Amino acid sequence: MPHRQTILDALSDPRNQAFVKGFSRRRIAERVLMESDDDGVFVVLAGQMRVFLSYEGKEFTLFFLEPGDIFSLHSGALVETRRPTELLFANIATFEQALEAYPSLSRTVIATLGRTLKSTLRIIEDLMFSDVRQRIIHVLLDRAEEHGRTTPGGIVLDMDCNTEDLANLVGATRQSASAVLNELIKAGALSRTGRTQWLVPDLTRLRRHALPHDSL
Repeated sequence: MPHRQTILDALSDPRNQAFVKGFSRRRIAERVLMESDDDGVFVVLAGQMRVFLSYEGKEFTLFFLEPGDIFSLHSGALVETRRPTELLFANIATFEQALEAYPSLSRTVIATLGRTLKSTLRIIEDLMFSDVRQRIIHVLLDRAEEHGRTTPGGIVLDMDCNTEDLANLVGATRQSASAVLNELIKAGALSRTGRTQWLVPDLTRLRRHALPHDSL
């Protein structure tokens, strides 16, 4: 699959490295809930973070942030590190000044934020119109598009999340998510190659399983 361009690719160019002047570098341990900061924007350098909502003791995962992603804490969502994470952090004013000084990077920033918005809209759409099987397949297809690695046997997906995480991501129970995954494995549309790694032999076949059962 094609490499997903991120702000980190742009910052690897020496001409753009001063973009992060005024940003602070933060290292955060695993499983730390970030404090709310209405004036904060950050770029993920390493690690993984979970963005989620919490209400009356229930949590709903919106998406995961990975190296190259950008996020703002004034969104109202909660952000937790999934593993040791390193960030470049700036307040809104500093971030705006950086974009003004490097307008050529605005497109990369907008594209990155657009992927986050797309993920959120897909979740809303799926919760309204799709069943658990379809929602899980959509997550797998999105992962294949964004991060899939092409191999002779198919597309390898490094999910970086277990079955429970996947269930939280689609608003389902762990048992329901596990049942769907097992169904796809038996159908030959998916195989597990590691604890959080999967292989999709044929993307077309997997897409077909996202259709209503009477359309298969």
